[in-house]
This record gives sequence, C-alpha cells and structure tokens, in this order.
Amino acid sequence: MNNKINKEEKDILESFEKGEWISSPNFDERKKQLKNLAGETIRKHKRINI
Repeated sequence: MNNKINKEEKDILESFEKGEWISSPNFDERKKQLKNLAGETIRKHKRINI
C-alpha cells in the first residue's frame, strides 16, 4: 500500500487537525438521503439486449 500523500491531501489533513472542520447539523439525515440516492443510481430497472 502506498502511504504517500500529495500536497492537497496534506493541506486537508492539517486543516482537520487544527479543528477547522465542523459537522453538518443534519448529518444523519443527509447521509440517509445520499445513501438512498446512490442505491437508486446503481439499481437496475430494465434489461437491455444488444
């Protein structure tokens, strides 16, 4: 596994460690919405023969 991080990843990590990130007030609700949308996106609705 490659453990090297690029500059962008390093900047994000440093920002997080400084406490500059906050949780969304409706995180659990939004997480459920996105999970449902992702499931709908990958669900097969029809079979198509080529």
